[in-house]
Amino acid sequence: MKKHFLFLLLWLGMMLIINGCGTAVKTTPVDTDTTLNKGPYLIYTNNNTSMTVTWQTNRTPSSSSCTMQWGPTTNYGQQATVFENSSAENMHQFFYTITGLNPAQRIYYKVTAGSVSYQSSFVTAPNSSATATTFYAFSDSQSFFYDPPEPFNSIAAAILRDSLSGNRQTFVAGAGDFAFFGMDEDSWMNDYFNRNYPELAKFQSLFPMLGAIGNHETYHYSNLNYIIDSPNAGKLLRKYWPYSFLPDANRSYYSFDYGPIHFCVLDQYTLLDGVSGHTFSWEAENNTGQFAWMKQDLQNTTRPWKIVMFHEPAWTAQKAIGFYGNNQVMRDYYCPVFKQEGVKVAVQGHLHYYSRCATEEIQYLTLGGGGSKLFDLIETDAPAFVTGESGVYHFARFDVVDNHTMQVSVINKDNEVLDSFTVNQ
Repeated sequence: MKKHFLFLLLWLGMMLIINGCGTAVKTTPVDTDTTLNKGPYLIYTNNNTSMTVTWQTNRTPSSSSCTMQWGPTTNYGQQATVFENSSAENMHQFFYTITGLNPAQRIYYKVTAGSVSYQSSFVTAPNSSATATTFYAFSDSQSFFYDPPEPFNSIAAAILRDSLSGNRQTFVAGAGDFAFFGMDEDSWMNDYFNRNYPELAKFQSLFPMLGAIGNHETYHYSNLNYIIDSPNAGKLLRKYWPYSFLPDANRSYYSFDYGPIHFCVLDQYTLLDGVSGHTFSWEAENNTGQFAWMKQDLQNTTRPWKIVMFHEPAWTAQKAIGFYGNNQVMRDYYCPVFKQEGVKVAVQGHLHYYSRCATEEIQYLTLGGGGSKLFDLIETDAPAFVTGESGVYHFARFDVVDNHTMQVSVINKDNEVLDSFTVNQ
């Protein structure tokens, strides 16, 4: 009888476990090996009711997916499962576009990958009828070879402070040279997405970046193999910022609208359809490709403010023409179109100092103090030169007051104003 009783107790215990009522509950192990290599960061959709959040992990999460949460408060309320775009080497990218939002709306979001999560926010673009807005701009944030990116981190921190002080969470325009070897993944990891600098990660999670291709986006580390004017130039730039509104998926020129602003971004490096000889200058000389597109783009917009951005300057604090001076193709072909179509500001980079030149009622700003080694080459007797400063890291803030007035402030890494001026329509 005792044996039968013990057997009955054993049988009941086994049934409880099998039916899930016992203490032996199967658990899912926490994925502690997945980390965020890049992001989350934001990709502007050229739409004021949506935003794309993207990130990259070091591996495919054990669950094969990540979780995206969002909403008007930190309680979120919306959630989606996001699968990686590709598991190929150096990929593990995740994209999620949040739609159905309101213009000028703050949205809080949270990305979870394995046991890692990151929380941030963004603000959608204003109504197309809005008459006031703000944006930031800088250029040349790349380190020198593989130096630590402390200077770029200081610029990111300064923009964060300025934004917080004035409730100015909008977008940032970057005029090229984000990584020293822009065709190499590890250079992007060191220069732009360095996880050892929390200010960089925070900056990227709060502001969508609208970037132009620079010469460094065409460079490889191995043998310093420069591939300017190659159909591969800017490949990683377009991988990290795959704007849906690129007219050509293999080029890096495009335009977008943000409230009262129409912004035209130019590509001075990659070939037209990969055809030998069809370079940036060839297109301008033959009134085709990007050059013809640019003229039509500026003619068609109805936004009151037209701004252009490109890497090598048309007008800067140099008398020389060439790679370390002024770009003659820009002067001969593009600048006359800028004047004709009412462009008021050109955002430039490449030369690592601040310079403002004014010609044909257009302000040409060289904002090359975004984090790379600084130049001390300013020539104050250069044609059209107004003001400038070398040896200082800086960025610019553009405050559109209304359809007739824009206030521009050039600010150093300590949030001190270097230059301030008004642009009138």
